[in-house]
Amino acid sequence: MPHSRKVASLMLDFSALSEDERREFLVLLNNFIFLSPAARRKARVEWEEIVAAGILLHAGNAKR
Repeated sequence: MPHSRKVASLMLDFSALSEDERREFLVLLNNFIFLSPAARRKARVEWEEIVAAGILLHAGNAKR
């Protein structure tokens, strides 16, 4: 199965996460999947702001 370069890069980054970080990522991804399009846009803007500001999120911040 061929993978896009972007997906392969994401998988490489995911594989480097700790177990706690993987769990947090999967919880956030699962929540994102079920968001409305408007809520997805809002989440993306929030993540862009977090990355731009260099804010560190800690494991356990994700709602389960």
